[in-house]
Amino acid sequence: MDAKTFIEIIMPFHKGKENAITREVLRNTLRYIYNTPLPDREMRRIVKTMPEICSSSHGYYLADSQQDYDDAVEYLKKKIYPLWADIKNLQEAYPEFSKGDEQLSLFEGGINE
Repeated sequence: MDAKTFIEIIMPFHKGKENAITREVLRNTLRYIYNTPLPDREMRRIVKTMPEICSSSHGYYLADSQQDYDDAVEYLKKKIYPLWADIKNLQEAYPEFSKGDEQLSLFEGGINE
């Protein structure tokens, strides 16, 4: 079996934000229980291909409630906001190049909610 399959086996034991598994514990579980050592970057890449996995500052989990889902969305918004501010600063620094960026204003509405 591959690492993604093992992660799919592990994650049902981590339903709800309160049962999140840290990246380190997930990597160690893969390494020591499933004999599947993975570099951290590779594990994060695999997890990103699994849209049902939520993340928080406490680790990875499967949403078990509306609150779990909402918390995961808010966590991601907080991560993206600094990048959005960088984009806005770049647009202001180069207004002559940012003429076709109308679609970005649609995105901005989504992160300000």
